[in-house]
Amino acid sequence: MKAAGTAKDGSFENRIEDRSFESCIRDRSSSLSPSQSRLLESILNSKEETAVMSVREIAERNEVSAATVSRFARQLGFSSFSEFQDVLRKDMLRRIDTVDKMRHTAVIETASGFVGNAVKRDAGTMEEEAAELSERLILDAAEKICKASCVYVAGLGSARSLAEFLCYRFSWMGIRNRKLTTGGSEFMERLVFLGKRDLLISIGFRKTYPEIEIAIDHAVEKEAGIIGMAESPTSYISRKSEILIPVRRGPQGEWNSLAYPMSVCNILVRQVLEKRKDKAIRTAGELEKLNKRLGRRPDAQG
Repeated sequence: MKAAGTAKDGSFENRIEDRSFESCIRDRSSSLSPSQSRLLESILNSKEETAVMSVREIAERNEVSAATVSRFARQLGFSSFSEFQDVLRKDMLRRIDTVDKMRHTAVIETASGFVGNAVKRDAGTMEEEAAELSERLILDAAEKICKASCVYVAGLGSARSLAEFLCYRFSWMGIRNRKLTTGGSEFMERLVFLGKRDLLISIGFRKTYPEIEIAIDHAVEKEAGIIGMAESPTSYISRKSEILIPVRRGPQGEWNSLAYPMSVCNILVRQVLEKRKDKAIRTAGELEKLNKRLGRRPDAQG
């Protein structure tokens, strides 16, 4: 029987509104067996990994059976381990406070030498993250983009600028694309045309908008390809993408920069250009001719 005050009825999530997921879980841990208590410590010491691993992976990592992991979650009052993970993911996202980030960043930026410090932080982030960006990943993504009938690029909030940039560059290379950068019904009106031979590129950071989740689910239903560009390994984008390109922005405690994510987009565009350079050169030549015509117009002088 399900324990009282479980995550299923919402009361658990209400309880963690002003407390951490970990502290609320520990309140319930008195009923755990010694082996389950050891499993709990392992899970809480690797929350980000736990949020995206399967029951089998967690069982193998902790040298227990999958049934033990499932029983562990039920003992804590959850209907399943996936429900335990869902509440953990929500708590991790909930604790990213935009206001606090802005305050912290503002204090840093007003300090002496803020220009140099800001550049150093961006450079440090780019150097650290670039070490995890493999050439194979970019090559595979570029191949999918070039083969797609139409590329749908979804990005809302701060990810919108990346989506706009990608679509602008893709257009130059003769790649059919649709921007999904406005939420609500307009987003759905563009998304509805996505088909099996198309590709969805979903971009997101710590927050995943409902429209993005719907777009991913729709792409899965239509058997379209999915490339994800995401910051959080626990996000819906990360869990559902065929190809995942990490675009982390820097320390979680700060109002993050888009320097590294934009750099990754530029790297991807350059690789696509390598495959589509003939088309891009022809387009640039046509544009040059059109601009010359504009320059010869009488009303264009001065």
